[in-house]
Amino acid sequence: MEEKMTKTPSNVGNKMTLWGVSPKMILILFPFIVFFSILHFMYYPLFIIPVQHIWMIIIGIALIIIGFVIYLKSITVINKAFVNQKLLTTGVYGHMRHPLYSAFILFITPGIACIFNSWILFFIPISYYIIFRVLIKQEENYCLEKFGEKYAHYKKYVHALFPKLRKYKPL
Repeated sequence: MEEKMTKTPSNVGNKMTLWGVSPKMILILFPFIVFFSILHFMYYPLFIIPVQHIWMIIIGIALIIIGFVIYLKSITVINKAFVNQKLLTTGVYGHMRHPLYSAFILFITPGIACIFNSWILFFIPISYYIIFRVLIKQEENYCLEKFGEKYAHYKKYVHALFPKLRKYKPL
């Protein structure tokens, strides 16, 4: 359910773009991507996962498809909610608070690591997760200021990244 935002003097001056903290995340993550990719290509035989490569490709493709479905379901509704200053708690947002980040951290980047059949590349989504945990506090605080108790309730019952099978029920 989408909840209309009410403006209060405490949150009028606080701004955040539609992109949230993702530009900072990507900037910080980029050196990790480069570092682990270089290690992967320089010492590839050392990092091979001892499983038939075809299974790793199948798992990787499945993860990437799931990630893109989550990403597309998220991106199609977030712009409208942001423009209308509404708290989005339905659809994929009823299962996780940050499905755009979840798509990449839990599905797409691990899927790519599977396709390359390299355990060293799994340090990229791990790095991404750590960076996410540090930086997402800015978005969370912004949403708490904007939506108050509604967001606090939503945050209490919906995981940040890991999907919950049960949909969120608003106040």
